[in-house]
Amino acid sequence: GDSQPPEWVHSAPGSVVGCAMAPPSLLTRTTLTVLAAMPKTIHFLRHGQAVHNVRAEALRDRGCSGDEFIAQMKEDDALDADLTSLGREQALEAGERVAAHKLAADVELVVVSPLSRAIETAIICFGSPDQVAYPFVCLEPLREWNGYLQN
Repeated sequence: GDSQPPEWVHSAPGSVVGCAMAPPSLLTRTTLTVLAAMPKTIHFLRHGQAVHNVRAEALRDRGCSGDEFIAQMKEDDALDADLTSLGREQALEAGERVAAHKLAADVELVVVSPLSRAIETAIICFGSPDQVAYPFVCLEPLREWNGYLQN
């Protein structure tokens, strides 16, 4: 969208966008070595509805073909589309599920696409990086890549 990314998001060399990290005391070499040796659970979360999804999702809900869906997505495509009000509600609901299942208690790292809708969804679900004890990392390769659309 037209809005600026949060102040903790900054460009880095190459195709990676860096984000502020947790307090350095949390990220000592010993801590990282211990964390790396422990089994990990990975949770995947899709961003909430974005402004470029609205019409295509309505078509899909009415039973359109895959070609019709993609054609509508192409027509409405927008680089870095913002979340809709529904998208923010979806992110809040996901955050409530994260809280209800106490998933955030074991979070060590939040990895997110640099698209604003993904960053906003992550913040709504897991808290702002300056308010939580785990780092957020934005990675360019997590951007949507499907060969048709620019986002």
